[in-house]
Amino acid sequence: MATTHQTLCIQPLELERLIAQDKRLMIIDLRSMGEYMHNHISNATNMPSTTRLVTHLEDVDRSLNVVIVCRFGDQSALLVSKFLALGFENVFFLFGGMSAWEELHVTSRIIPSASNSYHLH
Repeated sequence: MATTHQTLCIQPLELERLIAQDKRLMIIDLRSMGEYMHNHISNATNMPSTTRLVTHLEDVDRSLNVVIVCRFGDQSALLVSKFLALGFENVFFLFGGMSAWEELHVTSRIIPSASNSYHLH
């Protein structure tokens, strides 16, 4: 995983490798429910409200590597900064977001389903 401007990022192909290796990952997809239902990374959890996510950080397992995904990477990079400021150590954003994931044709993990879609309570 690479460091960019004090924020940790992961390239799409590296994320694909970590998923294939069954690394302990929590993938948080910040996009809207509609975008998530259209396609998403396998085992990603849809949490489109960043405000709600930040207020429920106790629900995030700090022992996992957390990868935050948005459409282009900007929103997730900002959220990673907040996580780091709150003491999280293993949190990353997907460089280029889902656009980069799709562009590189890493489609084996993109599935049309809402099976892991829910909102934090």
